[in-house]
Formats: sequence, structure tokens, C-alpha cells
Amino acid sequence: MATERSEYTLEEFVITSERFPGTEISLNPSLVQELSIFENLEYPYLTANALIVDQMGIKSAFGIYGNERVRVVIGGPINSEIPPVTKNFVITKLIKTEQVNDKEEVHAITMVEEFAYLNYLQKVSKTYHGKGDKIISRMLQNFLRKDMISLYESEILQPEFQYLIPYLNPLDAIEIIRDRISTPDGAPFFLYSTLRSDNIILNDLQTMLAKTPWNATKKKLEYVYSTMSSNIDDPDRPRDLLNILKWQNVGTESILDLAMAGAFGADLHTLDLTSSGTYKTNNNTIDVVQRLFDPSQKNQSLTIDNSMVIGEPAKDVASYKTNFFRSIVASRVFDQRNGLHDHVNDGKMYRTKIQSRSIRSILLKSVVNIEVPGIPYLQEERGVGNSIRVIVPVSSTSDNSASGVDTKLSGDYLIYQMRHIFSAGEAADKYRASMNIVKMTNPERTN
Repeated sequence: MATERSEYTLEEFVITSERFPGTEISLNPSLVQELSIFENLEYPYLTANALIVDQMGIKSAFGIYGNERVRVVIGGPINSEIPPVTKNFVITKLIKTEQVNDKEEVHAITMVEEFAYLNYLQKVSKTYHGKGDKIISRMLQNFLRKDMISLYESEILQPEFQYLIPYLNPLDAIEIIRDRISTPDGAPFFLYSTLRSDNIILNDLQTMLAKTPWNATKKKLEYVYSTMSSNIDDPDRPRDLLNILKWQNVGTESILDLAMAGAFGADLHTLDLTSSGTYKTNNNTIDVVQRLFDPSQKNQSLTIDNSMVIGEPAKDVASYKTNFFRSIVASRVFDQRNGLHDHVNDGKMYRTKIQSRSIRSILLKSVVNIEVPGIPYLQEERGVGNSIRVIVPVSSTSDNSASGVDTKLSGDYLIYQMRHIFSAGEAADKYRASMNIVKMTNPERTN
């Protein structure tokens, strides 16, 4: 239940359905034991799941069939000035029901935003022409009634093209176009949604890297993780909001796995059915990473250690062609306009497509999951696609760091995935943010 100690206020959790017109099932906030809302840099929509206590016989009286709407309104703590967030979901599945006693049962449900539910009900066969970002924006508005905002500041390398969509879901077709575009340096674009935004966001990795972390604009706002409280005792820091509660390494730094996937060196062969020609080029993502993540300029840490030398004659691991990509396309489908695949004979254009995919894989080579207090993520737009600054003190005096900061773990991290966890409690309701983050930069100063 919401008290003065609660970290959020669940203002509405309302279930409606065409099966019972004019009826709204409004749950008491205390009956929503846990609500989790998920953001993902890879998906343009939010998903959610909830544990709800049923004291009204909802399942037996109305049924839960996977087509019920849920309106969720979440506000800040009592007496705060945080504006509430409204999200409209559709139940996709009743995962589990447990009988608590003769009068109560608990339902576990999964949900997706309503426009994403609509997406899966449609197949599109239509021709679009323009730059990739413009086509994406028009499709979102035409089929899903969603607006797109562009946060990217980088140039889109690929020119205008024409795309005949072959009976795909709108978001599947949009994903093909998003995968088609990149910056001139090979940085990928992302299309995603966040808790506080009603729009879908298009942004590129280079623009994300150039932004200052939201908690680095003022001193004493960095997240701190330490098992020793003496390392983080500072009267000027709002400890209740900026201490990392949990830290877990969930990604693995495997150079071999990346190499075998072709993220370093690979040959690219494309057979063009229109001209019967085969276009050959090669890819070395190491060069792209060095352009995007230049340690000498921005203390950036997303680097690949290709120092290992092996074989006869000896070569570093990035010099090997570890994969072979083949594709079959038909170019010049449209007489006067470029089609989706009319870049196959342009070596740079085709390489950047593969390189942007490789960079997405490299981003996930070393992922950390942290859990932090969630209130700052209700206050402003600070979800996936944003960066945070993290300070991890050295574990002991034997660590060789004059600043007392662990330079391997500390630095700026990109929020890649995020789970907003709203949990009802007897004394107070808790709001935690569980995030998968990817390290982008090292600490700027070591002394």
C-alpha cells in the first residue's frame, strides 16, 4: 500500500474488454503484488508482466483469454511533483494461477503495448520510397498510429531507396529497414521505446556515445558500488538513490566466440540475380571499432584485444577470415529508383551493413546487470539509450590505483535493457530498476 515511505504510487490498474462493455475492473493497488515493465534497445515497444491478487473472481466471472486491455498509471511518491506515466497494454497470456485460499488466487500475466499487439494482426504489402528513417516514420504512423522522434545527430549513409514490402508485419518490415541504415562509420541505429516517452525513438550509437551521462552533469551523482560502506560514506551524496544495490556480470568476454561469428574478419559474397554477377568484399570490424571507440580521444573502453599472434606464418587473430557470408539478391527491381539491395556493388555500403551488425554483437560481449533505486527514472526520460556513470572503489589497499577507483569496472555505461520493478509491500511500496549495461568509457581521471 502507498504510504509516505513508498517510492511510487500505482494510481490505476484497470482491466477492460469488449466481452464486458461498459465495465472496468479496477484493481486496488495493493492487489498488484508486482508489476515489471521492460525496455529494450532492440525493441520499439514495451513489454510487461504482473502478479495480481484476484479477490473478485475475475478469471471465473470474466475470463482471461489474452485479449484484455490494461491501463496502467504510475506516479511518483506521495506529495511528489513527478508527473504520472500512463501506459496501455494488452494481456497476451495467463502464465499461471495459484489458489491462495478459498477467496483469493494469484494470476501471473504477460502484457505488450497495444500498438505492438496490433502489429501482429497485420500483414503489409505496399511500396515505400525515401530515406530509411523517413520510411520508418511513415510506416509507424500509417499502420500503428505511433509517432517517431529522431534523436540521432549523425548522417545516414544510405541514399533513398524503394522497398516493396512482401506481406510482413509492420514492425518486421521496419526492422529490415533499420538494419539497412548506418552512419558513414558503420555505427548501427536503434529503434526503441522508454517508460516516460509516448513516442518511438530512432537514434544511432555514435550520438549516444557523445552524450554526457545523466548522472554526470553534477558532482556527487555518480552511481557507486561497494561492499564496504566506508568507501561510499559521503554526506553530500543522496545515497538512497545512487547506491548500486546489486551487481552481476552476465556477459562473457570471449574473443574466440566473436571471431567465429565473423565479427572481426569475414569475406562477403553476394550473387545478384539481375546481373548474374557476384560481388566480393571483406569486412574487418576492428577498424570500425577503432574509429568509433578511440581511447586516445574519449577514454573509450569498448575495444577488442587482438594482440594474440598464432599460426604459421604468425598473424594476429583479427587477420583471419573466420566467417563467410553469402547472400542472393535481385538489384535494379525498379527502373528509375534504387531498391533495397542496389548497394551490393558498392563495397563500402555493403560493408557498413555487416559492420553495424558486428558492432551490435560486440556491444554485448561484456554485459553487467545492476539494480538501483528507480525513482530517478520516473522523474525524467532516462531509460535505454542513455548513459550512466559508475564508480567502483578498489577492493583493497593492495590494488594499484592512486585514485582508489577500479578503472576496469568504473566508467560510463550504456543502458541496453531495463526492467522497472514496482513491488507492493505492507510498510511501503518499492521501486527498483534492474538494468543490463554495457561499458563505453573508462574513468576520465585516475588521480
